[in-house]
Amino acid sequence: MNCFNSSYLRFLTLFCLLSFFGNAQNSVPHTLYQQFNGPYDYTIIGNTHNPSDAWSTPYPAPGSMLTSSSATLNLTSNQAIVGAYLIWAGIGNGAGTTITLNGLAMTPDFINNANAFPNAATPSIYFSAVKDITSYVQTVGNAIYQVSNFNLNPIQPNYYSNAMYFAGWNIIVVYSNPTLPNKQLNIYDGYRFSSIGSGFPTINFPINNLNVTSTVGAKMTMISFLGNSTVFVGQSLKVNNLVLSNALNPSNHPFNNTNSFTNSTSSWQIDVDTYSINNYINIGDVSFNITAGSIIPMLFSTVITSIQSELPDATISLDSITGQDICQNRDLTLDYTVYNINSNDTLLA
Repeated sequence: MNCFNSSYLRFLTLFCLLSFFGNAQNSVPHTLYQQFNGPYDYTIIGNTHNPSDAWSTPYPAPGSMLTSSSATLNLTSNQAIVGAYLIWAGIGNGAGTTITLNGLAMTPDFINNANAFPNAATPSIYFSAVKDITSYVQTVGNAIYQVSNFNLNPIQPNYYSNAMYFAGWNIIVVYSNPTLPNKQLNIYDGYRFSSIGSGFPTINFPINNLNVTSTVGAKMTMISFLGNSTVFVGQSLKVNNLVLSNALNPSNHPFNNTNSFTNSTSSWQIDVDTYSINNYINIGDVSFNITAGSIIPMLFSTVITSIQSELPDATISLDSITGQDICQNRDLTLDYTVYNINSNDTLLA
């Protein structure tokens, strides 16, 4: 094998550029976006709009990204939809981005931006758009979901020359199932570049708002962008400084265009990776730390955690007191409410 093939030369060019421009800025830190407590689980559907790996040879044409694609939601009868969130992302700042889902215009609730090279004369900005589509997916249910009018062509030279371009979408569907154990299911929104430059840099970001009462069956899904199937120097993904890996995601190549929900190995420049983390966290934890590394730029988007949890005891609210306005009356009537709005089990009488 010739080490100096076109992909390798492309990597060297990108490496020099990263070393010159330093770390990315204007990233969006990860924060809790949605939380569900009870017998819940989730699935993710979606598609990439890269027709092939951006690092493949010969390189895809500059205007080759797809503008439409579809995916199928297929839940069972005992899985009731309680939340659905559409995320579409790609090159550019996303200004004015409106796509169609099954023919309906989708305007984002908010847009995240990240800039790979903030000091460059021509910045390389990326966006992710997020929209709550719960009521729509509850109405439609199991069906083919078609995203159209998602056109980010032509690919500008600053993205194309470094193989740093992508477009794609996902729908996160949260569902209840009475046979499941009680869980705390958290969705974290963020948009962060890996620290880029010489050596083997990493980025660290905490995942907070946890309440771990059992580690059995604990899992985490990370959606990331700009991974590839060929260049994986310095790649790593850790939770609490322990390396994550599974059959689809080797420890030295976690960002490899794979999807844990479809078992696809050709989800070009988009990774949807789910890991068991039961041996990476402990009972009583309220947070854990993710460490991601890659010598080439990587974008880290949505993180989802599903961990068994029981919420704290109920709260008592004193609503009113009557009888105190009667002289020497020692019998008072108290009206109170016992509640826990986030309870994941029935309150005892």
